Amino acid sequence: MIKNNLSALILWRMATTLMAQPTSDMPIAKYKDNATPYPIYAGIFGSAPTYDSAAIRLLGQNFDAYYGGFDVNLTTANNIRQHNPNFKFIKYQGAWQLTGASRIKVERQKDQVLHYRMGTVDSAISATQTRFKIADLFGKIVASTSARDSSGGYFQSGIFKYTTWLRIGNEVMKIVAVNNTEVEVLRGFDNTQKAAYAAGTPILSPVYGTNPTPDMREEISYRNDEATTLRWDNIYTALEAEYNKNKGGVWIDIVVGNLSQFTQNGETVPANRIWDLVNNQMYDPAYRASRSEVGIKYMQDKFKAKFGINPAIWGNNMLFPTTLTDPRIKLLLQTAIKPRPLDGFAQENAYAGYGTGGNSGDVFNWTGYEEWKNILRSIMYMGEQKLSAVPLSMDGGRDNGTFAKLPAERKHKLFMYNYASYLLGVKVEADNSIYTKLGLTPIVDDNNKISFNLDPCFTWDIGKPTQTLASADFMQYKLPNRDIWVRRFDNGIVLVNPTDRDETQIDVSAFGSRFYNPDSRLTTTQTVSLPEHTGLFLFFNNPTSVQNTANSESIIFPNPTKDSVFVQSLDKGKYIVDIFNSNASVVRSKLYDIKGQNETIRVDLNDLPAGAYIVQVRSVRINKLNLIKRLVKM
Repeated sequence: MIKNNLSALILWRMATTLMAQPTSDMPIAKYKDNATPYPIYAGIFGSAPTYDSAAIRLLGQNFDAYYGGFDVNLTTANNIRQHNPNFKFIKYQGAWQLTGASRIKVERQKDQVLHYRMGTVDSAISATQTRFKIADLFGKIVASTSARDSSGGYFQSGIFKYTTWLRIGNEVMKIVAVNNTEVEVLRGFDNTQKAAYAAGTPILSPVYGTNPTPDMREEISYRNDEATTLRWDNIYTALEAEYNKNKGGVWIDIVVGNLSQFTQNGETVPANRIWDLVNNQMYDPAYRASRSEVGIKYMQDKFKAKFGINPAIWGNNMLFPTTLTDPRIKLLLQTAIKPRPLDGFAQENAYAGYGTGGNSGDVFNWTGYEEWKNILRSIMYMGEQKLSAVPLSMDGGRDNGTFAKLPAERKHKLFMYNYASYLLGVKVEADNSIYTKLGLTPIVDDNNKISFNLDPCFTWDIGKPTQTLASADFMQYKLPNRDIWVRRFDNGIVLVNPTDRDETQIDVSAFGSRFYNPDSRLTTTQTVSLPEHTGLFLFFNNPTSVQNTANSESIIFPNPTKDSVFVQSLDKGKYIVDIFNSNASVVRSKLYDIKGQNETIRVDLNDLPAGAYIVQVRSVRINKLNLIKRLVKM
């Protein structure tokens, strides 16, 4: 890594950003390159599913990647890769806070942790003075509960005893007592040199991931300083272990930025208080972000030197930027510091979530309307710039376990809303490449019975967009005088109501004269309604308008029939057979999974009354209409 001194800061100032697509060894998704027409990736946390043949097939045929807290061996991973050779396993690695052995290490080497400027020396203090006041104090001072001579924390009778400290210059001082802004300390702690300090000298404190509290039963944790190698060494160890286990990579939580960083008493530390300990000044946010670039390159180089290939590394918490000068976007660019970008950068809680940080998993919240608009614009921008942004429907951690326990109908509404919101912003290139992909969890937790399920909305092929706006013009997807957003596709339209209000009598006649709703299986003409936070798919397809259209290789017989029909000459793959009555309503729909070539399927019609019907057979994988034919039941 670049040395942590002023020369690194100068080099960063000189570095110029290079515009580039992802490198040639980074697979790019394409429209219809698997059973789901648009690229999605799967997430798991807090569950231990069985990877049977059905689960392996579902993951491999429908998803591009699997991230989170999974435990997948090489045999299972290779079985999934048989369905998709480019499938990625991305194991969650937080490593944004220092706990356990890493906490003990930084309590012995206190310059390895991130610091914030707690305040300044109020009045000049001598080299022996043990009581003084702190001016410009941010947050509150917390006294140590550990033994007087202890340099770190430990558990005693189930209670964690912590050591809190201050840093002035190069001297560490253990906090032993506090009275408002006055502090009593042990000077020259951890063999540091005592010195005198002038009024106004900065007083620093470590930044906490979990701050000290009275009688706490969990250990405290510290925030990593991106400029040290400690975080990157910890992540690299996990990266190498995951690669040896299943040829996978890692997902780095809070890879950059001012998230989950707290004072001694738990207040969020603002960016203008974070301290660059090496250069003895406030951390420039862009320079701090560049230290993550240095750390990522450090891991990439180390991995490639050992294994001869580049590692798969995703980051989390990109937020939703819309300029190339944003420090977060630089992680997805080739730069002078880091020639190889991240393989993916997650935009967490894009559309909903269960709180954030320490409140994660507690209270469900929809993403606010204004933030939703920022997210839409950002996803559009990422597609324009050909950046591997991977918006995540909800949280990147334990919220997945909470979501997995929701009732099926509740999950379906969320999936519809998330998918429709993503499709409003997705960009499909002329060669069908798609640089952004949507993350979701396919896990079902039914009273601790864990299984996989893919919501059917992800298999609906609305086609490629016929309307693609520049991100700067994103508001043009909004209907005039309505908070409804619409985008045109080859096979229909996608609508989203991102507000907390129901919308009724929405006029869609400008987009077509007749639509089919695959969710309700009903046709609609002039108007539709969208409850709050819902997505809607309307297809142009009107089966009753086509009397006899057939793939020359597909045959239906007998026709007329009394009880059932057979569809012949279907190749390997999944097919949906829909039966429409004379009112264009779906009266029968079933998914068939064909295992061989030129096979025949039987469609039971016993419970349908005599009359005329339309049979529609379409391939799930390529959304091809293999057969639309008029059928008579006697």
